[in-house]
Amino acid sequence: MNEDRDQVRTASMHDLSVLGVGLGAALILAGIVFALGLAWAMIDMRQAWPSGANQPVPVPSERIRGPVLESAPARDRDAYEQDKRARLNAYGWSDRAQGRVHVPIALAMRLLAQRRAVKEGGR
Repeated sequence: MNEDRDQVRTASMHDLSVLGVGLGAALILAGIVFALGLAWAMIDMRQAWPSGANQPVPVPSERIRGPVLESAPARDRDAYEQDKRARLNAYGWSDRAQGRVHVPIALAMRLLAQRRAVKEGGR
C-alpha cells in the first residue's frame, strides 16, 4: 500500500478534461474578440468626432522667453559681491525721507554690543 503512494503518477490523455480545455480555449477566444471589438469601436468613435477635435492645440504667437544666460557669471557674481561689500562697509542713506541711514557693519555691531552692555549693566 505504501508502494502505491510512493509511485509517481504520470499524466495521460485520459486525465485531461476535454470539456475543461474547451471552456478555457473558448474564454480566451472570447477575451480576444471582446478586445478587438472594443478597439474597433474606439477607432470608429474617433473618426465620428468633429473634424477639429483631432487637430493640435494652437500655440500662442507670443513665445515664452527662456532664462537669460550670463556671458561671464564669475565676473557678474564678483561685481555683485563687491557692490554688497561696499554697502556693508560704507555710510549712506537707507531712506532719506524718514531719516534712516546705514553705517558700516563693524560700527553697527560695536554699537549694538555697547547698547547691550549698558542695558545689562543697568539691571
